[in-house]
Amino acid sequence: MEKKKTTLSININGNHVAIFIESPEKIDIEERYYSFWNHGATNGSLHWVYPYRAYFWSEPFLLKQAIIRIVLFQILNKYNYKYKGRKYGVMPLARKIADRTMRNIKRVPAKYGIKTRKYNDIYYCHYLGEADCTLETIQRQEIGD
Repeated sequence: MEKKKTTLSININGNHVAIFIESPEKIDIEERYYSFWNHGATNGSLHWVYPYRAYFWSEPFLLKQAIIRIVLFQILNKYNYKYKGRKYGVMPLARKIADRTMRNIKRVPAKYGIKTRKYNDIYYCHYLGEADCTLETIQRQEIGD
């Protein structure tokens, strides 16, 4: 995709994925996040875990489409003249590189850095859009069900 200023890792949580970006430089993490944001992988915010690691939420389909677009525009910016007039242009190559990129992203467990809360010796991970704060649920948690 781009120079190895940053490394990516992913935590898959059903229909949502947390994409971790790591780099010694904060600006490199922010630039990589903005690239994903600009290509439609997320419309959420960047969550900082450590000064060298942050993550954002996405969906698997949106992430893959964003990686395809990122790769496509990187190729077009460098080698546009090589693909003029070719059937399907550069898209087959962009898809192939994006598939390889997706396969090579390191998978990590939820404990890797997603903000968690300890309650009765159980760690609960806060996932995007899944909060049940009804009185019945709160009472059940207090009782220990």
